[in-house]
Amino acid sequence: MNKPVMAQNTPRGTVVPGQAEGSRWLTVTSPLLPSMQDLVPRIADMLERKWLTNQGHYACQLETELARFLGVSELSLVTNGTIALDMAIRELVDGGEVITTGFSFPATWATLVDDPRYTPVFVDIGADCTLDPQAVEAAITPKTTAIVGVHAYGFPCQHQTLKAIADRHGLKLLYDAAHAFGVEVDGESVGAWGDASIFSFHATKVFNTLEGGAIASADRDYMRRIGARRNFGLVGGGVQEMVGTNGKMDELRSIFGLAVLPLVREAIARRESVAQRYLEAIAGLNIEEIHLFSEPFSRSGVRQNFAYFPIMVRPGSGMNRDQLWQALHDVGVLSRRYFNPTVVTAPMYADLVRPGSLPETIRASASALCLPIHHDMTSSDCDLVVNTISAAYRNVTG
Repeated sequence: MNKPVMAQNTPRGTVVPGQAEGSRWLTVTSPLLPSMQDLVPRIADMLERKWLTNQGHYACQLETELARFLGVSELSLVTNGTIALDMAIRELVDGGEVITTGFSFPATWATLVDDPRYTPVFVDIGADCTLDPQAVEAAITPKTTAIVGVHAYGFPCQHQTLKAIADRHGLKLLYDAAHAFGVEVDGESVGAWGDASIFSFHATKVFNTLEGGAIASADRDYMRRIGARRNFGLVGGGVQEMVGTNGKMDELRSIFGLAVLPLVREAIARRESVAQRYLEAIAGLNIEEIHLFSEPFSRSGVRQNFAYFPIMVRPGSGMNRDQLWQALHDVGVLSRRYFNPTVVTAPMYADLVRPGSLPETIRASASALCLPIHHDMTSSDCDLVVNTISAAYRNVTG
């Protein structure tokens, strides 16, 4: 069998909807694409089989291969990461107060805010932008039922501490691992942590199925119920066991995922080279206002996936995060203010967060900027980003 190859992206850059036709941008991330030669035979076979969804041949194959790749015992494919979170929470937690972070994408807490059975309790983050275990323990009340942690930017939560807290108080522990595909700590996949973990396979992620997601858990009965929940609550023989949803992944996206999966290790290695170049070059600029996440990227025992490259732009010389974002935008570089909005900046969450109660989340939301990082970047792409940052600060400081 021929070795799978990445699709060639020529000319370089992404055609961004809404921008001038023909213009190409250096985006914050870029989808990992297989070649047509790896897609066409499988698609032809799918058409021959005439089975397009409902746990077809390729969906089942992808589940098996992903479980092996991620080092988890049970895994269910889902149509996207948001649905995965929704189903995972509803099947794991009946209601009550659920402690989580306010520094994440809104999908993390969507179910908790939307379903009146749940009361989201937002607590602060630590220096690596993941849940602060001390803040978690301080927020526990007799009504607390669960903790939802987020491996922000692929930086693993302090699992052993959070697990000890959950065990001590009899709480469920769920992880939003949307950013953490392939991340390991001391040889163990973060997807094997807690009562369940969810992944996103959106086009912007390290591994993608165009759109998609998955739920992983070692609890077989829980995963059986997840299988029913993603299929309208139906079990064998058409019996409805629960109120469910349509959370299935179709065969075409499963085929795409099967063609992408063999490319992931090489893509992560390329991402790592970009991250190391950034760490060295940006540190060499000696800009006091820019904080690099050097320690989380080099933490002992952690196998990173380099899903994102965040920096914190602290107020100081007159340049703020948004001005740096604009300077990069002006030269065709799309960085991302990630995460913003959050529960501390979006007015719709004002009633859920006590003013001033999440100081680190407030600072991070106002300062975080993710620079472009992906497998297709060249050294000249990195230099463009670094040189633009340098020039922007020189223009401010004179």
